[in-house]
Amino acid sequence: MRIIPIVTPLLKPPKDDLFLALKQLYLDLKERDIVLISSKVVSIHQGRCVPMTGKGIEKKDLVLSEADMWRERKGGGNPLTIKYGAFISNAGIDESNGCGHYVLLPKEPYQMARKIQEYFCNRFHLTELGVVITDSHSQPFRYGALSVAIAGYGFSPVRIHTGEVDLFGRVTKYGVVNVIDSLASMSTLVCGEGAQRKSVVIARGVPDIDFGDFDVAKELLVPPDQDRYFSIYDDFKKGGSDI
Repeated sequence: MRIIPIVTPLLKPPKDDLFLALKQLYLDLKERDIVLISSKVVSIHQGRCVPMTGKGIEKKDLVLSEADMWRERKGGGNPLTIKYGAFISNAGIDESNGCGHYVLLPKEPYQMARKIQEYFCNRFHLTELGVVITDSHSQPFRYGALSVAIAGYGFSPVRIHTGEVDLFGRVTKYGVVNVIDSLASMSTLVCGEGAQRKSVVIARGVPDIDFGDFDVAKELLVPPDQDRYFSIYDDFKKGGSDI
């Protein structure tokens, strides 16, 4: 398996054309590739940028309006937030590489993932191709950022091993591998967080992937009433955005 970072043209906030930038890339996509793309360039394409000065907008108010769920942090500081089925700081609102803007997460990311996948399939005459939109977040008990998938299209996001027999003959009662977030995390290693401009990563030769028109959100996201971690966030308040 190969993880191939692609240096991309600079997309400038508050709004720029992602598909024009993709058209300028020298790419040689192949069947069964998976393309991972930073949420930031998708957001800039949609114009999801808010000036940091001039309108009296407080970042915290913006965070609360963008979060799907949130809770005040004990001891003060920015609230804890959930967005698109993941714990993401500040509801994904980012200031880095924003050119004086707060860059919000994309609207309707699953629809955007499908639109990008269709663009690549048409351009390279492909039938099996995956697309993942990623964003960085942090995990409890761990230093450092890694990426999580906020949306995807074109393949099943999980790999099912339930019912398989292990090395000692035991039948696996529940075995599911989170493929899409594993790929997103690997992209962090080659993308960088500064001025690298590696907003597109190609994952090639990923084994045992089922390509097709899957409902990625339905297969990936656990309903709160079935989530083993629900007690951690059952007292969160609803935010002001629609998912």
